[in-house]
Amino acid sequence: MRQYNDWEEIDKDTNGLVTSLTYMVLFLNDQVYNYTVSLMEVIRNSEHYRHNAKRTANAIEREINAYNTNIFRIAKANKEAADKLAAMEQERQTDSEKIADLANRLDEKERAEKRAKLVAKVAKEKGVPADLIAGDDEESMAAWADRLKEAMTPPRLAKVSKPGTFDRGGGGDGDPMRGVVRQLFGNE
Repeated sequence: MRQYNDWEEIDKDTNGLVTSLTYMVLFLNDQVYNYTVSLMEVIRNSEHYRHNAKRTANAIEREINAYNTNIFRIAKANKEAADKLAAMEQERQTDSEKIADLANRLDEKERAEKRAKLVAKVAKEKGVPADLIAGDDEESMAAWADRLKEAMTPPRLAKVSKPGTFDRGGGGDGDPMRGVVRQLFGNE
């Protein structure tokens, strides 16, 4: 016969049959209990509640009390067993597993700190906010920062030799109309 460690193994092996049967038995017990309690009330209120009926009713009442006591005892035992199982599972985790778990968490923290230092370094070198830098190593972070800086830099405007003046085209000295306009406005 196979040894089972927990209820789920039994349930899996029987495709839920054991669980179904267990619930059916519990339901049947509850139904019998309820009918017994109802029967007790009928017997006590009956005119035939005398010697033999009284003995039978008292026996039924003792059985009900024993059943209740047994159910509470089983429930308490189940809770204690579940608590012990949880404690055993906690203890089962060996020291080496605990050490490995702590080592993994420490490695993750060290990687995060190393990445934060690289991000700060690249941000300072490239002049880009640190929270916008993406990448896992220094090269990819620098490349990302360069692309980001290029995208953030506004385009350069055209350079003018004399700001505020405009080229009027053709120099203006050979045009006779320009001379007339200058005389009119007193620019000569």
